[in-house]
Amino acid sequence: MTFSNTLPTASPRLKQPDQLMRILLDQNVPAPLRHTLSGHQGETTYERDWAELVNGDLITQAESAGFDLLITSDQGIPYPNLRS
Repeated sequence: MTFSNTLPTASPRLKQPDQLMRILLDQNVPAPLRHTLSGHQGETTYERDWAELVNGDLITQAESAGFDLLITSDQGIPYPNLRS
């Protein structure tokens, strides 16, 4: 999962254009946002029963479950938890 302010570089983890991107919406992001993500699979932390997980634990769970992107408005995620 990529959490960065820069564009991704070539990586074996990048999906092919015809593959759905799995996107996790954090509890502080409006769930209807997923309807604007056409062509991708959007799920919420609430739906996954992860609403109570905190930053590092949420990132770990999301990576383990195969999510490609986490959308959050949380500004309290410590920098060492961000992976590229």
